[in-house]
Amino acid sequence: PYRDRVLPTPTVRVLLRGALLGIAGMLVVTALTAPAGARLDPRRHVRLYVDPSMAAAHQEPVYRSRIGTRAQAFWVLPETYPTGQVRTRVRDYTGRARRARTTPMLVVYGIPDRDCSGKYSGGGLSEEQYGPWVQEIATAAAAADRIAVVLEPDALAASIECHDEDQRVRLMKDAVGRLRAAGVTTYVD
Repeated sequence: PYRDRVLPTPTVRVLLRGALLGIAGMLVVTALTAPAGARLDPRRHVRLYVDPSMAAAHQEPVYRSRIGTRAQAFWVLPETYPTGQVRTRVRDYTGRARRARTTPMLVVYGIPDRDCSGKYSGGGLSEEQYGPWVQEIATAAAAADRIAVVLEPDALAASIECHDEDQRVRLMKDAVGRLRAAGVTTYVD
């Protein structure tokens, strides 16, 4: 009753072809708009940094062996690393990664009203504070040979529920622009 092989219908083939062309187009646009010297995906060239100072590396043996030996992103939150201090902390982290000849990865997480849908992590920065804070991160990250930044996980997805879509899109565009100008590979989640 089952075919050995299922061939896509003409409609599915057209959709697949369109999707592949779209992806190829995005890669070309990304390559053409990337700043000089920027790598499209630094994770493909050098392994990600495993920070020996992370909490899991100093826990019970099961954490040390299973979590403490795996690459984890350095989460940059304004409550922990406010404007005026964040640049130093990012430079310290990226410097350790450079000495280890690995790729550092940051998660930037401080957009205004950042977790309005889940109520787990607080509100983030004000609209006026956000740009200068991201600029400090971009300035510090620019000094790294290679770096990957994940910008504001779920911020765009939550913007509809949080009723601040225009503000978030505007702030995210500004943040991407600041990071791009610094030559930082940025992923928008």
